[in-house]
Amino acid sequence: MKKILFLANTFPVDQKLSSGVFNFNAAKQLSKVCDLTIIHLRAWHPKRKFIEYKSINGLNFICFSFPFRPVRNNFLTGFQLFIYAFFLRIFLSNLLNKQDIIHSVGASFSGVVGAFLSKKLNKPHIAQCIGTDVNVTLVSQKDSFFYSVMKNHVDIFTTNSYALEKQVIKLYPRKTIKTIYRGVDLNFFDLKNDHSKVDNKIILAYIGGLAQRSEHFTGRDYKGGITLLKAWLNLKEFNNIELNFAGPEVSEKLVNEIINKDCKKFNIKVLGNLTRLQVKELFQTADIVVIPSWLEGLPNAGMEALASSCAVIASDTGGIPELINENGYLFTPGDTKLLSELIKKLISSPEKLREFKVNSRLLSERKFNSSQFSKQYCNLYEEI
Repeated sequence: MKKILFLANTFPVDQKLSSGVFNFNAAKQLSKVCDLTIIHLRAWHPKRKFIEYKSINGLNFICFSFPFRPVRNNFLTGFQLFIYAFFLRIFLSNLLNKQDIIHSVGASFSGVVGAFLSKKLNKPHIAQCIGTDVNVTLVSQKDSFFYSVMKNHVDIFTTNSYALEKQVIKLYPRKTIKTIYRGVDLNFFDLKNDHSKVDNKIILAYIGGLAQRSEHFTGRDYKGGITLLKAWLNLKEFNNIELNFAGPEVSEKLVNEIINKDCKKFNIKVLGNLTRLQVKELFQTADIVVIPSWLEGLPNAGMEALASSCAVIASDTGGIPELINENGYLFTPGDTKLLSELIKKLISSPEKLREFKVNSRLLSERKFNSSQFSKQYCNLYEEI
């Protein structure tokens, strides 16, 4: 069995699964079928040790922390990653030399570090692209001095959607690229008895948050939360519907500021940031999940919505259309008018809504079962 070095710069810490939960789940799956060494790459500060050995829910990993500060200058950012990889090699040389393959997650940080390790250690390197790295970061940085290491020291790029695969082909046309759906645990997001409601209220859910994204012109609307709030106010009638609005940096105060009204009067229930279990519980009660992002690879919220038997209304961007097949509607990112019309259309047709919800789970079972993820990566490790 080959030894795999799993590099991720987003990973849960201190028993909190809210940050990096999807990388944690992927690592957990892979650890069952591979000899996996996990290194969480972090930016150092005085309260952190350079190297810490940790365990969360039975999964062992190493936290490596070294000074890194994001800057707008491509050269300086790349130089920092070069230095980061150099000291990672110095501190953990014995461990790194024992590995057979480097698997980096996120091509704009871990991917560059992994490429420098691949170059110096002469190890094969698989760079797993996640969306923002390809759609935003690498578009402007791939040809800069230090980022260019990925051209020669990534053996295979993997993506989580066919739409993202096309984007990577544009960036690295001569590279081998393979799409492997990350999927979700269908046993965790189990099929609910969704026709047992005691009232006729239709529940909509959004978990994308309102985090400020300086790298994109939409800022707080990067995940489409502001677009959704504006579309919601256009509905006019709110008696039998409820919007559960959640995610990073969401607060009732901020939502009220955005809509310039009291959100409670419009049946907007503000939930803030949610744990994985809370997302599961929300989706079990929801009828429709809205994913109005401006840019996406293949959103986990979409796959979880399908597994939870929710209909989906989502923006037509990235890999999102791969989630829609007779189970929801697509709209142009930022089009509040069309989003409002689609919400009205779906909530006014109970039969169509029930059909979409059933189709979501069937599509999830067919295409987005996470058990396929580890098998396909294990086969890829053996082939490389």
